[in-house]
Amino acid sequence: MTEAAPPELRRYAFVHRGKPLSFKKVSEGRKALYRSQLQPLYRRAGGTRLDGLLYGIVLYIRLGYSPTNDADADNISKPVWDVLEGEAYDDDKSIRLRLAGVADVKPASAEVTLEAVPLGEMPDQAAEEVIAAIGDGVPHILYVEVGQVQQVAFPLAAIRGAQDAN
Repeated sequence: MTEAAPPELRRYAFVHRGKPLSFKKVSEGRKALYRSQLQPLYRRAGGTRLDGLLYGIVLYIRLGYSPTNDADADNISKPVWDVLEGEAYDDDKSIRLRLAGVADVKPASAEVTLEAVPLGEMPDQAAEEVIAAIGDGVPHILYVEVGQVQQVAFPLAAIRGAQDAN
């Protein structure tokens, strides 16, 4: 008797050219505008409603990031998950693993710029859009990815063991 193959896990990624909404500056009007910007990008990327356990990645790619003036990764990711609710998933609580980051790109050269962005991990279409946006000098670029994951147990004992070894 053979085991059934695990279901294929789906993931969708898109790129938003524009300043991301910060959690600290959320109003219902701004959230509605952000929803009207991000949900069509999700659909254009082929995005359909996901179920089960999900992961999410938000990467804010900023030309000349300033920690003093620009929002941090945490404050940028929460509004993204809020406005995709109802389009990408029923409830953002299903996103069990979240990764948020900021890539500070320097305008000096394309080589320096692209080193800060993990293009190899992105779907090809999204990576091409990021490269084009950087090449166009877009100062605020938001990469968003959401997908399904298989249920896994977090290896806390292994993590603790690695910490004890240090």
